[in-house]
Amino acid sequence: MKKYNKYITFSQTLISWVSDNDPQYIVTDLLRCIKIPAKLNGYYYIRHCILMLMEKPATQNYTAGKLYREASDSFDVSAECVEHCIRRSFEKSWDSGKLNDICDMLSISRPMYTEKPSAYEFIADISNILRVYLNIGAGNRLNNN
Repeated sequence: MKKYNKYITFSQTLISWVSDNDPQYIVTDLLRCIKIPAKLNGYYYIRHCILMLMEKPATQNYTAGKLYREASDSFDVSAECVEHCIRRSFEKSWDSGKLNDICDMLSISRPMYTEKPSAYEFIADISNILRVYLNIGAGNRLNNN
């Protein structure tokens, strides 16, 4: 298991991602870099949703409600609880100002985020971009050890 260094920046870890190719580590490190604390339930729900969207590209067509329902089944909570926790965690991260840095590093177009995106939009964008970075196609399955 990798040790986290709180002083390593997202851009430094992005360079090592291509060689690591471990989606769980990448998503975990990304959430750490955008200041979503692991003590919030939303952290685990966001992480699960990003990994699910990366693993099954067909889920990209899900609505937010359907994605949250599927995540709620995995955690045995209500979809409303998942939605609330994700929204709360996302707002906390947005207020920290770190999401703008992540948008720049991941080459997410700035005009798309002139206003705060919904949590679902950001989750979908992150999963798409990470899938491209990791070269995960529709036929490839993630290695979730």
